[in-house]
Amino acid sequence: MNRMSAWMPWTAVSLLVGCGGALDETASPVEEALIEQTVVWVDDQGVTEHSTRFITRAEQQAQFAARAARREAPAADRSALAYPAPVIDCNNQNSLWLFDRADYLGRQLCLYRRPGDSLAALDLGKTIRYFDPASPFPRYWAGAVRSLSSGSDKGQLSQCDLVRNFCSTSPFDPFIAFNAWQNIANIPASPNTAWLNTY
Repeated sequence: MNRMSAWMPWTAVSLLVGCGGALDETASPVEEALIEQTVVWVDDQGVTEHSTRFITRAEQQAQFAARAARREAPAADRSALAYPAPVIDCNNQNSLWLFDRADYLGRQLCLYRRPGDSLAALDLGKTIRYFDPASPFPRYWAGAVRSLSSGSDKGQLSQCDLVRNFCSTSPFDPFIAFNAWQNIANIPASPNTAWLNTY
């Protein structure tokens, strides 16, 4: 009886797992991974509005293609003034695209300067990148930017304290300046503040 009871669990497991038959070919395919895009409107007082959405890789590639076409367009057709009614998503060509992985991969943050403001600054240390289920603390964008694509605004990523209106001039602090319509595929170290301006 003891020998028989030792075989019973193995028999039950075999019945539950199956006997190695052919795989079900009608099983659903693996779903495509979605890319998280966070959109932030920023004004010259540092006031922000956020929204987050998920898109497919194909949708993101279409956004890149639209931006590349705009970059190649004549300068008169790609100025910030050519967009009187901005679209509140990453399709807006005025936005600065920040990525948390090199080569424009990973999570994406899209920043806008309000059209009526000549300057916008965002404290990336207060902008949530994601929530880690293994930690009670959210992960922020400060120090996480690894690539960027700018729209019609130029600007910089720098180490700043926006409350005290102070930005570091130390050569040891990261500083990344970018022009309008510029791509930077690899940023080894990123600061805590993103600036957009028209001048």
